Amino acid sequence: MARNSSNNSKYVQEILKMAGNSSSNSNNAFNTQRKSRAPAVILVMLVFAAVLFLSFISSFYYTVNASMVGVVLSGGKISSVSQPGMHFKVPLYDTVHFIDLKSNSHTISTEAYTFDQQSATIKVNIIWHFVGSKAEDIYVNYKGSPDYLFDYIIAPKLVDCAKTIFGQFSAEKVIQKRAEFVSSLNIQFKEMMADVPIQISSVQIEDISFSKVYETSVENAMKARAEVEKAKAELERVHLESQQKVKIAEAEAEAVKKRAEAQAYAILKTEQC
Repeated sequence: MARNSSNNSKYVQEILKMAGNSSSNSNNAFNTQRKSRAPAVILVMLVFAAVLFLSFISSFYYTVNASMVGVVLSGGKISSVSQPGMHFKVPLYDTVHFIDLKSNSHTISTEAYTFDQQSATIKVNIIWHFVGSKAEDIYVNYKGSPDYLFDYIIAPKLVDCAKTIFGQFSAEKVIQKRAEFVSSLNIQFKEMMADVPIQISSVQIEDISFSKVYETSVENAMKARAEVEKAKAELERVHLESQQKVKIAEAEAEAVKKRAEAQAYAILKTEQC
């Protein structure tokens, strides 16, 4: 019995020793793995710190592109207008709103009536841009947005102006004098927009489309006019031919008369001899 007890004791000691070795190996592996991860963690922390530092530094300056101006608000109030280039600001106190000065092109279509009450669809194109020297007015009154300005200011006035001038022409005249129509539209619309902080480059009429009924009537009228002109030309041709025949007949009669006179003179001369 004593021998068995001694053997069991040794067996337990062996198991405990093996468990201790296993635990020690596990701790050593964990420590090794943690040591291998340490450089990666440090690198991530350094990158994060660098990003924060650069963000902090960049909050002290801003850049205005060549085709823009920047409206600077200090504490919510406009303090200055920045021209293209790099500028400094106070973080959390100064904010900058950029206004794009590039040209904008918009096309609108509207129905209009001529002086003789012919309906048509006219397509108008306008090219314009903000005036940089009026940046404060643009920001305060028009939100610094070209879309806002076009939708609520330019488009309604352009439609009204185009309809008014279009109504001063008859359907036939507006086609014949399209250049005059475009010129009047440019002049009057620019006068209407004189108080708005934009520069209008051009206003052009891209298309004028009348109703099918009117286009058919115009086509028929042109055909009738062509037939009349053709008939006039034919009448003129017949008249000219008649005149030519009369002149030929007169010439022939005159020739006969002169021959007869010559013969009579010859006979008279012979008798005298």
